[in-house]
Amino acid sequence: MSTTREIRPAYTKKDVATRLNCSVRKVETMIEKREIVGFYVGNEWRMRPENLERWIDNKEKQTA
Repeated sequence: MSTTREIRPAYTKKDVATRLNCSVRKVETMIEKREIVGFYVGNEWRMRPENLERWIDNKEKQTA
């Protein structure tokens, strides 16, 4: 019995930095402080686009 899983896109630190218009180092600091969360594939950190958008929405609500 085999199961197939849909491969979903995931952002790298550089992708997140581009989306947030900040440096990769800032993203790394946010990860270290657990301000944003993701997951590792091997030793490479990733974040789902929908999770980043949710995080942005929550930040916007906090400042409104």
